[in-house]
Amino acid sequence: MVNMANILCEFYDVDLFLYYPQGTMRSRLSSKVHILSPNWRISVLAMSAEDVFGSKKVKYILFKIVASVWAKCFGNQIPIAHAFRHQEKLTGYDLAIAYHHEQPRHSLASGYTKFINTKVESKKKAAWLHFDPSQLHLNIHYCMGDYQKMDKIFCVSKSLKEKAKEAYPLMAEKLDYCYNFLDTANIRAMSLAELPFAIDDETFVCFSACRLSKEKALVRAVHCLAPVLKTNPDVIWYIAGDGVEYDNIQAAIMQNHVEDQIQLIGHQDNPYSFMKRANLVMNLSFHEAAPMVFLESLLFGVPVFATETSSAEEFAEFGSMFHICPNHERGITQSFENLINQKSSLREMKVSFDYDLNDESLEKIKSLICREA
Repeated sequence: MVNMANILCEFYDVDLFLYYPQGTMRSRLSSKVHILSPNWRISVLAMSAEDVFGSKKVKYILFKIVASVWAKCFGNQIPIAHAFRHQEKLTGYDLAIAYHHEQPRHSLASGYTKFINTKVESKKKAAWLHFDPSQLHLNIHYCMGDYQKMDKIFCVSKSLKEKAKEAYPLMAEKLDYCYNFLDTANIRAMSLAELPFAIDDETFVCFSACRLSKEKALVRAVHCLAPVLKTNPDVIWYIAGDGVEYDNIQAAIMQNHVEDQIQLIGHQDNPYSFMKRANLVMNLSFHEAAPMVFLESLLFGVPVFATETSSAEEFAEFGSMFHICPNHERGITQSFENLINQKSSLREMKVSFDYDLNDESLEKIKSLICREA
């Protein structure tokens, strides 16, 4: 989203409405992007319990508790509708985008398409789908009506578009694909920063950057890769990110006695210095939409090792450096062992690709804006 806003603001006036306008990514936004602040109720919907209680504001705490209990018991419709009721309408736009897809009906941080439909006046409206419809499902009864009011629904890859057509035939005519935007110049500039700690030149570096959630399958990956790592002491796997699975991943690392070779390095504001230094970028999820790391790794010519998911084979068309393995334990272990046996060849494969998918994605948005209402 940050990349999209930064690129679009070079051609259009861009307002960015954030449910909770905090976080480290905000510093990457161009000064040309105008951030709109929501009413406090919408912010509370998206705030973590820790942030809400940390605010020490009684109205925040009470609303969070009541809204959370209601959503858990009856669904999120009423808490979201209540928060929206107190938000002024946004007017005067040529295009309004619901950039995040809808969340499960018990999640408070949701209602994005509904917000665009009820609180924004715009000539055109579009929504984004960032998930595999065969693995996750929209709350059809609650949100399909809002999706059908969109002029266009963009999936983040061609393969996801086809799966969405099968899963949601009522939306088929509105579906298209639009690859995620990459701020290539900024990514390359950030990669020049020094690493926070030294890595020996002889070390073969594997790297992953993601939120530490269950669908990323990192606990499974630790169990699968540990036997191979133990016979290759010069290989280290750095995992950047934070999330609910942190403790479980750390426990798996300890259980397999690979603390020296699999290291959780936490959230990194700048993962690109690690990615540039890596010899192999790994994404071993149960399921994925279109991971940004696939395209980011190409900028640095770093080979990718990924499980077979919706978009993995599609992105593999961009280069022979993509190594796709079966999405099960035996396949992961065997494929990783085969790759590690070719460490010298992988080191030599690091040749940066000169490509840009932003032009294609930008044209899709421009054509939507220019199309007569």
